[in-house]
Amino acid sequence: MRTIFFILVFVFAVAAGQAQVNFSLSGGINLTGLKNDWDVFQSPKIYPRFGYSFGGSAEVPLVKSFFIKGQMNITSKNYGFNVEDFYGSGTVGYDRYSIVYLDFPIQTGYYYKNMSFFAGPFFDFCLGGTNQHNLEYFNGETDKGTYGIDPTGELKSSEISSCIFPLQGQNYLDAGMIVGIGHHNDNFSLDLSYAYGLINIFPKVDGSQINRNDYSLYTRVLTVRLNIFL
Repeated sequence: MRTIFFILVFVFAVAAGQAQVNFSLSGGINLTGLKNDWDVFQSPKIYPRFGYSFGGSAEVPLVKSFFIKGQMNITSKNYGFNVEDFYGSGTVGYDRYSIVYLDFPIQTGYYYKNMSFFAGPFFDFCLGGTNQHNLEYFNGETDKGTYGIDPTGELKSSEISSCIFPLQGQNYLDAGMIVGIGHHNDNFSLDLSYAYGLINIFPKVDGSQINRNDYSLYTRVLTVRLNIFL
């Protein structure tokens, strides 16, 4: 993780040192879902939820309308689980997750007239978040509360409320690829992007029989972002 962080800092430092660097402030909304392929039992349905993103970027023009851009954002990735699928038939209520990341996308792209096309990797470091749930089980028992999300990526089995589904923790790193398209003028740009996570965000549980590879969860994030040039 430290190696990735220092590489990202270096990229931003190089960009900031360029004579023609273009800076911008940005904000947007996203819709996050999860791809899950569980080996242990039938995968539950996961509902996408809206989140936010805000931050800044440094863009360096290259030759023949090409460019490279580094961003640093605070991004929330929000989703919910179908409670009947996971907790059993007859369960009603909700089980929602809001996870906050420090987001570092690095994109290369091409300008064509007033359009841009870009792609590149992203590296997201989990800062924490919350799990809000309000459940009523088939037998009439209820469970309601808000848990804080542990961003360290590893939990002890004694710290979790469920030996099967410990999402009160998250893997500390999410990373993958972004592709997108944008419209721009001299003052602002409006981008539409899709982020394809390649790292399982399910946490490691120390001292448990849980194998995180049996519970794969990969983020899929659709984002609309407005960039204001400085």
